[in-house]
Amino acid sequence: MSATRPNAVVARITATALTGVGIALAVVGTFLPWFLSGDVARSSYEAAGLIEHFHLAGGAEQALAVWAGVPLAAAVCAAVLVTRFVRTAAVLCLILSVAVGTVAVLVAVQAGERDQGLIGIAPTGPVVTAVGAGLAAVAALGTVAVAGRARRAGRMPRTAVGSTDARHG
Repeated sequence: MSATRPNAVVARITATALTGVGIALAVVGTFLPWFLSGDVARSSYEAAGLIEHFHLAGGAEQALAVWAGVPLAAAVCAAVLVTRFVRTAAVLCLILSVAVGTVAVLVAVQAGERDQGLIGIAPTGPVVTAVGAGLAAVAALGTVAVAGRARRAGRMPRTAVGSTDARHG
């Protein structure tokens, strides 16, 4: 066994674990405060529910409905990460982290732009979500990159020309 195999496997496991940690952190961030109204802090799901209830989303009601599925999508990503379909899981995590991270970054940018008064944006949830999504995205890219290398490293080395290999008789 060459030294490349253990290094490639360790790199794949590390990248996969970091992808999972990033997705988990992004989901935890969605439950932290995103919006403030008076003394009440609301998570992204509570705020989405209020926006939907009062029909403030315009044509974006479907997007709000999809947002409620973020924890389920993350659970699916985590479940696939622990299977042998590491590259597929990494691509799914990358898609989820880009979507969730984009929303989080947009909200976090809005939180820092102006004095918000009684109703405003709390930066905690969006920032944690954006950091988690960023970690997941970078680690997912790393997972895809090292998964092929780990797989190739696991193959048996080819025999030299002229050896007594059963395939060459």
